[in-house]
Amino acid sequence: MMNLATRSHPVRRCLAFLLLLLLLVSAPLASAQQPSGPPEATPPSAAAQGAPAPTENPAAAQAAEAGERTPEQILREAALGYVPQPLVYPPATADQRSNWGLLFEGALLDSDNGRDFRETGGYYKLLSLLQAYTPQEVHERSAAYLSWDTAMTDPNSLRGAFVHRRGVFKGSVTVRLDRPVSGITDVWRCGMTDGDGSDRLIFDMIEPPPASLEADWTPVEIEGIFYRTVRYESEQQRWVEVPYLLVKNIRAIEKGEKRVKGALEGAGLVVLVAALLFLVFRLVSVVRQQRLRGYRSRREPSLHETIEQRAGLKKPKSPRSPPNSPPSRPPPSP
Repeated sequence: MMNLATRSHPVRRCLAFLLLLLLLVSAPLASAQQPSGPPEATPPSAAAQGAPAPTENPAAAQAAEAGERTPEQILREAALGYVPQPLVYPPATADQRSNWGLLFEGALLDSDNGRDFRETGGYYKLLSLLQAYTPQEVHERSAAYLSWDTAMTDPNSLRGAFVHRRGVFKGSVTVRLDRPVSGITDVWRCGMTDGDGSDRLIFDMIEPPPASLEADWTPVEIEGIFYRTVRYESEQQRWVEVPYLLVKNIRAIEKGEKRVKGALEGAGLVVLVAALLFLVFRLVSVVRQQRLRGYRSRREPSLHETIEQRAGLKKPKSPRSPPNSPPSRPPPSP
């Protein structure tokens, strides 16, 4: 007779697979449901409302009394779209420049932070490489949230990084390239800010943004490559210096929506659910088969089998001896 432990092997195997699948599903879901940056609007700052910004240290207070602008004040002015003088950034280190030479076939080496919208060979190379990526590939690579403060104070640490960021869509304009590259003749230059109008950034797209996006209204999430900072004169004839990205994906988001990793979106989630249902079905089938075998082995002989046994046409089945037990001997004759 089959041992109970041996019979339960398929059940234990199915349970182990089921537990493993639940762990694989629950772990990414727990991390993916974490918010990926501030998706909602923030209240206007004191500088945005015209009030003087409070100083946080004695040096800043002394600089304010002397009529000098501290780095914190310069950054706040940049966040509000006013940079009368070009910003000064920390110089790129040897390791950073060596890394740029390896990224995107060296496309980051021929441009500097704070320049205007000049089209260099590296810019064209980035457009061509970004076009080759699928939207799903860019989504999976863009796990890091772009910090606007870091992009403005130390942009070299972010150059060439895949990032994502949320904000309010500010509209787009079509820009004809100086020369076509990989079939690309135009880019769509778009703007985005936080909910209070601060922390502006500019990004170029190879394809036009969806027509459903309304300027100054629709909250969006973008995914792409941080290129550098750009300095230009706005329509209000004010010099602006902001982060500059090349973006592949843009989508409207709902209030309070959380970011989900690519492996759990769309077809990936369907495959995981289907695998879970299949394992549950297999587990139920194995349990039913084990119960059915036990029932058949314990059932009473049918009437037909009983008649055959009494007539001597069919011998009743004798239980099997254990494999290592000695053969039974006939009883001694009296």
